[in-house]
Formats: sequence, structure tokens, C-alpha cells
Amino acid sequence: MQQYNPSNLVTGEFPVITQTIKVAAGQVLPRGAVLGQNSTSNLYVLSQAGVKDGSEKPSVVLAEDVDASQGEVKTVGYLSGQFNTNALTLGAGHTPEKIMYQLRQLNIYLTNVI
Repeated sequence: MQQYNPSNLVTGEFPVITQTIKVAAGQVLPRGAVLGQNSTSNLYVLSQAGVKDGSEKPSVVLAEDVDASQGEVKTVGYLSGQFNTNALTLGAGHTPEKIMYQLRQLNIYLTNVI
């Protein structure tokens, strides 16, 4: 039996839009990970500043835990919504302050909720 653990990831009342996405192999990511899309493979990875494959631009918030350690996985990502910065997982070089404006252009809003 799976245990329910409530999350404070989604906050506010901004409309949430989800879409099926594919996460690249070799990753184990928690719900709330901020992902970018590799422009060559079109697969999503944890977005990290300094990478030069397109994935350095955060564009999706992961909607559920994903284990892609054995191969790419189809899952669900948030394309829009309002999210608690304290519940996000950010890649190297990213901070909420550094990515907030870029995400706002995609209708992904970050707020601080304790």
C-alpha cells in the first residue's frame, strides 16, 4: 500500500496545466524538481545553469517522483501554476531568484511558503 505524503508544492490559485513529458535515463528525481528540455533529444533533465544543451533553461516542474535510473520514463510535468520555492529541487547554479523571471514568462510563478 502506498502512503500518502502531503506536499506544499502547489500554492495559490493560478491555473495548473500539466502535460505528459519524457524524463531522460539516469536520473532519480523528486516531485518538484525543476526541469529543462534537452534540445537534441527533447527529453527532460534536472535543469542546471552552465549546461549548453537547452536544458539550462528551466521550463517544467515535475509533478511526481520519477525513477529513470534504468531508462527514460513518461511522467507528468506542470507547464503552469504557482509553486512553493521551498518545495522545489533545483539543479546546480540555479536559485529561485535566478530563475524566477524566466519561469514567470512561462506562467510558472514562485512564491515563498513556509
